Amino acid sequence: MTVLLRPRIMSTLFPRLPRDSHPSYWLALGLGSAAVVVLAALRLFPVALIAAALLLPLLVALYLVDVNAYGDEPVWALALTMGWGAVAGVGFGLLALAVAPSAASVIVNGTSQYVLVQGLVLPFCGLFVLLLGPLVLLRYQHFNAVLDGVTFGATTGAAFSGAQAITYSAHLIGAGLRPGGAVLPWVWRLLSLGLGMPIVTMGAAAAACAALWLRYRAPVRDAEALGALGHPALALPLAGLLVAGAAVGETFLSAGGWLVWLLVFDLVATSLLAQTIHVGLVEEAAAMDAGGSSLGSMPGAPS
Repeated sequence: MTVLLRPRIMSTLFPRLPRDSHPSYWLALGLGSAAVVVLAALRLFPVALIAAALLLPLLVALYLVDVNAYGDEPVWALALTMGWGAVAGVGFGLLALAVAPSAASVIVNGTSQYVLVQGLVLPFCGLFVLLLGPLVLLRYQHFNAVLDGVTFGATTGAAFSGAQAITYSAHLIGAGLRPGGAVLPWVWRLLSLGLGMPIVTMGAAAAACAALWLRYRAPVRDAEALGALGHPALALPLAGLLVAGAAVGETFLSAGGWLVWLLVFDLVATSLLAQTIHVGLVEEAAAMDAGGSSLGSMPGAPS
């Protein structure tokens, strides 16, 4: 029976990051979040929104460089994760603009009338579209470790979330540097867009990809290591429901309420992902004990 592991944000979203690098990443995350809050306090809402949307994608890009995540295939593999995530995010941002109210209207007035489309259908479908990029990499034996799937899913999810948020809010730039609205709701919403929702998306996408890698790339001995959660038939719909469940809170909760709502979903997503990462680390340790190393292993993998 699988039990939930206690999640740690850095080691869960960035499983190959050396432990001595964690403080630097926490500092970068903290400074970035503080910058978003300061910009919002100065009522520079469009600038704050762009900063919030880029925060985690930039941190992910730094991580990819630090651990040489794509090995000898950096260009095309990067295009199929961050590049595809950004393209899909722009597409769904434009689609959201076409069927739902503007981001500024969401903050000021709420969107309870858009529960089905904006809160459930678009986020659920968006997750499966963003997974198409990492799925291309599943067929390459060079990327054969469960932790490769985690990296690809988290990377694509971060790029998707950032691009979608910027696209959906692009009209704010034309409204001037200081559009209307109270400061505090903007702060809560920006933290939701920059941290809360991206972490859910990254965790859900990474867990879904990990299940695919576990099923089709991992050694046979590990195929049942996660029980039912390791079966794509369950893991993929569950990931979609996590993203949709997190997103739907925006349509009926206040800005602060949605942030709290997202924190709960962040905890669930990272707890589920932590189980898969544990299996991936055991897999790599077994490969090293056997006298070799996983084809997908990378510098900086945790010991």
